[in-house]
Formats: sequence, C-alpha cells, structure tokens
Amino acid sequence: MLWTDKHEQMLQLLIHGDYKSIMTTAIDQLKDNQNVTQLYQGYFQPLMYRVGEMWEKGQITVAHEHLATSTLSRIMASLYSDYIMKPVTGDRNRICKCQRIPSARSSYGS
Repeated sequence: MLWTDKHEQMLQLLIHGDYKSIMTTAIDQLKDNQNVTQLYQGYFQPLMYRVGEMWEKGQITVAHEHLATSTLSRIMASLYSDYIMKPVTGDRNRICKCQRIPSARSSYGS
C-alpha cells in the first residue's frame, strides 16, 4: 500500500487524539466517493499498523498507542451509526461486523 501525505497527516492527528480533525478528514473522504470499506481498508487499517510498528520500535509510548486506538474506536462508532446503519437503496441493507480475533493483542485484531 502506498503511504501518502494524507496518511501521515492522519497518523499525527491520531496519535495526538485529535478526534474532530480525523472525523472531518474521514467524512471528507466519504464525500469524495469513497465508501466505508475503502476508508477502513485504505486508511484506518494502515494507520493502526503504523501505530503498532511505531510502538514496537519505541517511537511512541503505550499512552500514544492507547490514545490512537481509543480515538479510532470512537470514530468508527460514529461512522457506524451515521453511514453503515442507514439503509442503502435497493433490496437490502448492508451491515459491517467487526469482531476481535481471540489471539490478537489489539482490540482490532491483526
């Protein structure tokens, strides 16, 4: 995956817990014709991998890692209620299920 300036910007916001700015960026991405799956896989997943790598290398503290994780959890909860639970046009509703992998150390799995 290509790491862009947008990823780097979101990473810095995330490890500093800037919920409002990340949420604004996420909504902008959704308005730019990205769907929630693209946002999660294209931004949130690589961001959390990078946070984990930074923690592992001692570049950020456990507190930064926990702040990033809790900030992203809050964003995902907001997006879930605002974008995923709303009915889509057509014959069915789409629902995203996130589940913790028992062997994973993070609440997002790995």
